[in-house]
Amino acid sequence: METKNESRVDINSIYKPKKAWFPKRIGAFVVDLVFVLVLATGIAFLTSIIYGYDKYSNQINDAYIQHQIYIEDENGNIKINDKYYVSIDDLTTISKEEKERRYKECGQDKVFINAMSKRNAGIFIICTSGAGFSLLIYSFIIPLFIQHKRTVGMKLFDIGFVTDDDVEITPKNLFIRFLFGRLIIETLIPFYCVMFILMQTGFGLLGIIILILIFGGNIGLLFGTYENRGIHDLIARVKPIDNSCQIYFKNVEELSEKIAEESRNKSQHKY
Repeated sequence: METKNESRVDINSIYKPKKAWFPKRIGAFVVDLVFVLVLATGIAFLTSIIYGYDKYSNQINDAYIQHQIYIEDENGNIKINDKYYVSIDDLTTISKEEKERRYKECGQDKVFINAMSKRNAGIFIICTSGAGFSLLIYSFIIPLFIQHKRTVGMKLFDIGFVTDDDVEITPKNLFIRFLFGRLIIETLIPFYCVMFILMQTGFGLLGIIILILIFGGNIGLLFGTYENRGIHDLIARVKPIDNSCQIYFKNVEELSEKIAEESRNKSQHKY
C-alpha cells in the first residue's frame, strides 16, 4: 500500500502543481481584503447597535458634563447633542488640584463606572465579532460554494489550493486555515496586541514582540519559501497553485493511480 510520501508528484509529472504567479497572489489578496473589510464594517456596525455602544458613550459624556469635566463653550471642539464643550484639560484657568478633584468625583460615580466598563468591553466585542464573522463568512462559508474551495479573489485571479499531498483541499483544511491561521494568529492576536500597546498596559512590550514575530514571520515565509505560503497555509497544510493548469484529485489514492499510469506510459514510450 502506498504511503502519503510515495504519492507525492514527481517534479517532471504533468500532475505536479504549478506555483501561482506572485503578482496574481497580491491581486487576489487585495480583492479579498476589500471584501473582508466591507463585511467586517457592516457586522461591527450591527453589533454596536445590538450591544448599545452609543448608549454607554452618551452616559459617559453626561457624567463628564455633570461633574464639569466638559464645560459648555461655543468655541469648544467637543460636540454633544448640538452643543459644544471644552475639556478642562485644555483650560489653564482651572488649577491642577481642581481638575484632579473633578476627575476623582466622576470616577466614583456608579453610573459612570458601569458605562465606562461596558463601553470598553464593547470595543473588544464589536471588533472581535466584526473580524470573526466576516472571516467566517468570507474565508470559510463562501469558499465552500466556489469550485475547489477558493475565495472570490482567488477565483478572479485563477488561483487554486491543494494540500501538501497535492490533492484537493477538504472543508477541514479550509476551516483550520480560517480559524487558526486567518482569525486567531493573523487577526485577533495582533488586534489585542495593538490594544495592549495603545492602552499602555504592562503587556505593551510583549505585544510589540508578538506583532514583529507574526508579521515578520509571515513576510519571511511569503517571500522566502518556494511556494510563497503564509502562516495560515502552513497551519492548514495547503499551498496556493496556478489553477489554470491544475488537475485536481479528490484523494491520495486517485492521484497515486494517475502517477503510476503516467510512469508506465513514459516507460513504454522510452523503449
